[in-house]
Amino acid sequence: MTYAIKKLRGKEGSVAIYDTASVAAEHRDWVVGPFVKTDTGESLTSRFEVKTGMVKKGEGRTEWTESYSGQSWMMILEGLCETIFLIDGKEEVVELSPGEAILWDNTIPHKNNILEDTTYIMVRVK
Repeated sequence: MTYAIKKLRGKEGSVAIYDTASVAAEHRDWVVGPFVKTDTGESLTSRFEVKTGMVKKGEGRTEWTESYSGQSWMMILEGLCETIFLIDGKEEVVELSPGEAILWDNTIPHKNNILEDTTYIMVRVK
């Protein structure tokens, strides 16, 4: 772990302050989730994960994802991409441009194609 997390604690709860760029570099662009730990091994959260990043045109996920519990949400900040969902054995293509978002159950296999250099933010809830 090459990042430091400062925690403020009180009877009301806690606050964590850290450098997301360092965390993202170690966790494939994921900036918060159960894998982000303090120097004592305490996870910042077990409830959700957030990823932000930039993907170059022509890159993307070519294999179907594995099924797992929870939901995901993704919003395109810049660029253009398409996400292909496999629903009841049929491929459904969703093209997303800046400002558009999708929300899906993680039980639905998906893959994507990056049509233009794309910046996005993704939230995954377990």
